[in-house]
Amino acid sequence: MSNICKNFSDEAQDGINRLCNLYIHGEYVMNSLLYFFHRHDVALCKIACFFKRVSYIKCSKMEDLMTYQNLRGGELVFQKIQKPPKAKWNSAFKAFEFLLDFEKQTHDELLKVHKIAVHHNDFHLRDWLGTNFLCDMVKHLEELGWIVTNLRRVGTGTGEFVFEEQYFKEPLKIHTMRNSMDTAYAQVQ
Repeated sequence: MSNICKNFSDEAQDGINRLCNLYIHGEYVMNSLLYFFHRHDVALCKIACFFKRVSYIKCSKMEDLMTYQNLRGGELVFQKIQKPPKAKWNSAFKAFEFLLDFEKQTHDELLKVHKIAVHHNDFHLRDWLGTNFLCDMVKHLEELGWIVTNLRRVGTGTGEFVFEEQYFKEPLKIHTMRNSMDTAYAQVQ
C-alpha cells in the first residue's frame, strides 16, 4: 500500500483499472473503425476522421485514469485487450449503432465506479468522475443517438454519402465532447 493512499478503496482502484482497460479497448475498436471507413472501397473519410478523434479521446481519457490512479496512490493493473468484434462493417449505421451500445456500456461502468465512490465517501473520486467523464459522456451519447437515428433514415449507399458530407463537413461544430474534440482535432490536423 502506498504512503499517500488515503480514502481510496481497493474496490475503487479495481473500478479504475476496469475503466482503463475499457478505454484502451475502445481506442483499439475506434482505430479498427477508422481504418475500415478510410479504405478505398468504403471511402467515407469524414466518418473515418470522426473515429480518429474519438480514438484520440479514448486514449486521452485512459491516460487521465492512469494519472489519477497514481495521484491517489493506487496500483495500476493491466489486463489483456480484447480485439475488435468485427473487421468489416456492413454500413455506417451498423458501426455507429455498435459505437452507441459500446458507449452505453462505458457509461454504465463509469456509473458503477461513481457509485463505489459514493459508497466509500470518496468525494474526490466522485467529483473527478462527474467533472471529467460523466458530463462529456452524456453529450456524447446524445450525439451518437442523433447520428444513429439519421443513418437509419437515410439507408446505405448514397444516403450514407450525403449524410457524411452534410453532418461531418465541419467537425468542430459537432458538439460531442466539445472540449475534448477541439483538442483532439487540433492535434490530429
